[in-house]
Amino acid sequence: MLRSKWNRKIKAIFLLVLAFGMTFTSISSLFFTSSPFQVGFENNDNEKLENLTDVENQIPKISEYKEFDGSGDQFNMILHQSLINSSTVEFDNIDVVNSFSEPFPQYNGFNTSYINISIDNVYAPNYTYIVEDDPFEASTDLAPTYATSFIVNSSCYIINASFNLFIAFGTPTANVYLFNSTWVGSQSQPNSASAQIIGSIPSPLTGWNNLVLSKTLLNISLTDNNTWFIGLREGTGVNSLEWRYVQDITNGDNSYAYRVGVSLVQNDYECKVGLSPLNQNSLPSDIGLRINGTLVSDTTQGSGTWSSTTAYNSQTNALEFSLTSDWWDVSCNVTNVEINYTKTDLKATSSFNIPRSGQDVQWNVTVAGGLNYFDSRIANFNTINFTIPDMWKDTTIKVFNGTTEKTSLIKRVLGNGYREVQVLNAGNGTNWYLNANSTNLISSISTYVSGIYMTQVNFTNEIRFNATFGETISNGNLNLSVFSPTTPRYLNYSYLLDISTLTPNIEFDVSDWDISKNATDYGVFKVQISWNNNTAAGFLEIFFTVIADTDLILNSPLSGQSHYDNELFNVTVFYNDTGPNLGDNGITGAVITESSTLLGSPTPTGVDGYYSLELDTDDFNYGWNYIEITANKSFYNNQSLIFSFHHRINTTIEPSNTKLFGDVIRGDIVSYTFNYSDVLGNPILGATIQEVVLPGGFISNPYEVGGSPGNYTIELDTSNVLASVIPYTCVFNITVTGNQTQNLNLILTVIQAQTNVKINSFIPILNLKDGFDQQIEFFFNDTDNNQGVPGVPISNITVTDNQTYNPRMIGPLTPFGAVGNYRLNISISGLNSGWIQFELNVSRSPDYNWSVDYFEFYLRGNLTQTVIESVIDLNGEGLLVPTGLNYSIYIGRNINLNITIMDIDNGNKTVMGNANSYMVNYYQITNPLNQGILSNALTFDVYTNYYKGSIGTSTLTTVGTYAINITILKTDYEASIVSFNLTIKAKRTTNITIIEKPLKVKAGDSFNLILKAEYFNGTDWKPFSGVSVILTRNFDGVNDSSTATLITDINGTVNFEITIGSRDKIMILYVEIVSTFNYTGFIRTISDITVIVPPTLLEELFPYLIIGGIIIGAVGGSVGIYRGVVVPKKREKQRVLTQVKTIFDDAINLEHILVLYKGTGTCIFFKSYGSEQIDPELIGGFLSAVSSFGKEMATQAALNEISYGDKMLLLADGYLIRVALVLGKNASLILRRHLKEFITTFVKTYKDVLPNW
Repeated sequence: MLRSKWNRKIKAIFLLVLAFGMTFTSISSLFFTSSPFQVGFENNDNEKLENLTDVENQIPKISEYKEFDGSGDQFNMILHQSLINSSTVEFDNIDVVNSFSEPFPQYNGFNTSYINISIDNVYAPNYTYIVEDDPFEASTDLAPTYATSFIVNSSCYIINASFNLFIAFGTPTANVYLFNSTWVGSQSQPNSASAQIIGSIPSPLTGWNNLVLSKTLLNISLTDNNTWFIGLREGTGVNSLEWRYVQDITNGDNSYAYRVGVSLVQNDYECKVGLSPLNQNSLPSDIGLRINGTLVSDTTQGSGTWSSTTAYNSQTNALEFSLTSDWWDVSCNVTNVEINYTKTDLKATSSFNIPRSGQDVQWNVTVAGGLNYFDSRIANFNTINFTIPDMWKDTTIKVFNGTTEKTSLIKRVLGNGYREVQVLNAGNGTNWYLNANSTNLISSISTYVSGIYMTQVNFTNEIRFNATFGETISNGNLNLSVFSPTTPRYLNYSYLLDISTLTPNIEFDVSDWDISKNATDYGVFKVQISWNNNTAAGFLEIFFTVIADTDLILNSPLSGQSHYDNELFNVTVFYNDTGPNLGDNGITGAVITESSTLLGSPTPTGVDGYYSLELDTDDFNYGWNYIEITANKSFYNNQSLIFSFHHRINTTIEPSNTKLFGDVIRGDIVSYTFNYSDVLGNPILGATIQEVVLPGGFISNPYEVGGSPGNYTIELDTSNVLASVIPYTCVFNITVTGNQTQNLNLILTVIQAQTNVKINSFIPILNLKDGFDQQIEFFFNDTDNNQGVPGVPISNITVTDNQTYNPRMIGPLTPFGAVGNYRLNISISGLNSGWIQFELNVSRSPDYNWSVDYFEFYLRGNLTQTVIESVIDLNGEGLLVPTGLNYSIYIGRNINLNITIMDIDNGNKTVMGNANSYMVNYYQITNPLNQGILSNALTFDVYTNYYKGSIGTSTLTTVGTYAINITILKTDYEASIVSFNLTIKAKRTTNITIIEKPLKVKAGDSFNLILKAEYFNGTDWKPFSGVSVILTRNFDGVNDSSTATLITDINGTVNFEITIGSRDKIMILYVEIVSTFNYTGFIRTISDITVIVPPTLLEELFPYLIIGGIIIGAVGGSVGIYRGVVVPKKREKQRVLTQVKTIFDDAINLEHILVLYKGTGTCIFFKSYGSEQIDPELIGGFLSAVSSFGKEMATQAALNEISYGDKMLLLADGYLIRVALVLGKNASLILRRHLKEFITTFVKTYKDVLPNW
């Protein structure tokens, strides 16, 4: 019985306990789960770029921004609701009623985070454990000890017992034993060693005996499987006391029963055991009291508490609890229930705003859609916990529900980088949010060029931006933006840096910007850097100046040149903006100054950046003059240059400044003499001649000619100059201070001496097997001087062959005799046999040109011997045996040869490997003009070491004897030649003669055609035995689709059995002997057998008779119709009816069909139409035995029909089969005729299968 009392008692002190519990839960969710700021995280920023990924090509051309805002992390929110129920719930017997429930929040996502339930008035009554009390079936004598088991789940006392006994005779007594359990195998059994007597039955009765036992503790830690055994043993009397039982097979196995120390018995002994708890006002642990399967903790005797931090949830808006116990019939009261519900699946979105550079970050954390999750049934303690970064300033944290600020806040730093803001007295609302500020973490921005801090940089510089934070940063995206100096400012450069890919630090190199790639102006640029990592942010801006890179270029005239009196010219300079890399980008509005103050005022030329200053040489001294010209403009680099010129007197060279020498043989010395004077004709003395360009190898010797004022000579020695068809130009200048310098060009071509080489001797024939070098003698002549060239080095000689076209190895080279004669050895290694041509190329570099000569010699390969091992006529006569060197084959046949080639120069070793070529020539001995080349398929066989293959002798179409010559060419061997004679024989002529044939055959009948095959042996016609004769039938102009083939007997004869179709009118037969390798073919046509066509049936003539009848009727009347149509029609109908009746009689008469294969006597087809069963194999064996006593059935009429019993056997033979019909009576003529047609059709259909049966 469940009685509920809901006495509402609010315990204020318990609120503090719940608050502590909720705080513990929140801290646990942070420390023991993944970061609340990573679960469900969504990055709303731009897509992250890889570290150092430049995005300058994707820069939006937008104005600068004044503030920085964005989205932050999604932060955890936890809702808490607490329930306190102090009403008492009473349970009289938890085995009957054991459950109760408490309200559960009706919104998804809630779980319990803490439960505490108080229990008191725990009472455990005594209990009677019934082992078995069903009606007994039999009893067991207690002379030995028997025991039965019972189970207790907690330690207790055994205090009484009842046993159902039977007294056979006498006055016996019995002792009661207690055993603990031992687990053996798969069951409990009594431990004999633990036996103790806990009571006795001094005067047992038949029936139930109740007795009080010694109060004995059942300590479950001392037995296995919580099992105990209680047993009985007779005290006095002989076989007089028995214990009643129920068999296991009758009512199931309720306990283990044993004859102690002997064996298990399959009985349940009738017994009841009285049990008492350790204390009836029990500790919960003594009786295993549980809530939802978990033990209740002890507090005092008869009371306890149950606490749980397991997360429970419910789908029914109620949380169910159930009580259980290891004891029986327990009663208790639930006096207090305390539950903390937590919802942890909420996220709050955050955003931030930094209104100006360097200002604090303003954060807003908002619950999208508000909160509507608090259950009004549970209102003891409702809170909202926001988890936010601990770097957000504590004093700036404010929480609002709509426009109402919530001032009851508990703020705790959690120690993991976050703080918890707990809002007390929370409730549902449509707009919950939290505001807070954090420090702007970007503390400074610096700009560097080549590692040097600069705030003013050049347009062509690469500037590095560096950001410094107020604390160590490990993640977040840093956004760099650079804006133009003009107003409004436009974005020139942007870069994203993913800091999470870098080592945590407070300072980061953000990006290197090549200013020239994006900037389009010069002046003061603004830099803005923003950063956030979803929990912190920063925004800062600075300014830096970009100035242009410039060049000041002298346009004309060239600096450092000579200028002479009375010259007036403009000096033009170009002031260029080089930064944009656009080529000429002239700077206008520049200020141009010069250091001499003698030039005219600078004047723009009209082309941007070009400025002219006028110069008069008479304003300057003789000699070198230097003028510094400077250009400058705001935001442009100042530039200057030096313009110099040499104020000189003019001079002349006679006869010319250029001398052409033409061809000069290498080693000769040439010279050029000239006069150097001023324009007034005064010779210039003491001038200096300098080499300006002197090619390698030339040696110059310039000097002033004595006795001739102003004359000078330059000598050139060509001894060390490389000869070349390209002319050399030697350039000199001659000068004296204050006079114009003159250049002189001396042009000449240095050539080599011409030569000729002539080979005077060489070895005309070399044997390849000897391996000797070729040795030559040659003369190398200087044709310019007609004398031998001495000292030719071997490195200036090359010899090339006409096989490999590669240089040969040569040496030694030996001079001999007169100058220019040389003897040279040339290696022949790697050359193949045959005619070899060597090209000799000789020079003596660098003084003598090259010359070439040629010679040819024969390199003889190894000699061979060629042997014919065999000549074969494949698929013909086979191996051919020669008569002498003469072989014979029939005309139209190819031969196959096996040839061995032996190397005579190498110990007659067999030559192996494919040859280069195979040639087969022939000529007819009696007619040599009949000659030519035969095709061949000769090749080398690696398995036999033969040169083998076929020769196309089938093209020799004239009978007679031929000479066959085979030439085989193989590298490094002389030609291998073998010859033999081959006689071409004519084939024997064949013929077919007709031995027997009918003159006339009726359509639908069969007949025999006997033929004889013959061949002509040159003298007589002989029988041709064992040859195939092929028969082809043509009926009414159409060839039969199948042919018949028979083999001739010893006399050369064959016998064809031919059946003509009932509708065939014309028959032509073709018999053929197919040509073989030694016989000609022959075809004979038989067309003189007349086919007798049966008269046309009335049904076929009926249409014509109708037409004729119409005509006759129009002329002759009804008499003609009667005589011409009606009477014959009646007769034909009578004949047809008779034939149909016969066919039906034959169908009834036919009982069995057997088809036997004559080759083996096997029954290959059997069909039964009668009711009687026969053994086809038995009949087949019988017929084979009968046929073995005579010839074919077809030739013995006496064996065509055989009677046995009341049955008739009709037999017929074909070419391959024998057919037997089992009939009830004699066969009709129609059945006999159709049987022959059946055999013909059967053989035709299966002619290809039957021989292989």
